[in-house]
Amino acid sequence: MAKRGRPRKIESTEQMYDMFKAYKVHRKTNPRIKYHLNQRGGEMVGEPLEVPLTMEGFEIFCWEKYDLTISNYFDKKEEYKEFLYCLYTHTQGNS
Repeated sequence: MAKRGRPRKIESTEQMYDMFKAYKVHRKTNPRIKYHLNQRGGEMVGEPLEVPLTMEGFEIFCWEKYDLTISNYFDKKEEYKEFLYCLYTHTQGNS
């Protein structure tokens, strides 16, 4: 029987894990900045805040950087189920 649909952009869970590592590096190197007023000088001072790792953030990162939707992999592909669980526990711990 012939295969149907488009070919996969992500061939293996290792490739998706590399994408997650790139997301993690991107989040850690690009913190959010919270500005507050310095009481002595009266100037605005930026304070970097660590951005938490989330599944939604990973999906947006994959869309912006790789131009693909990863939710289809998690919904339909059985081989990604275990990887999804590991990813979910990793983002909940914010390691």
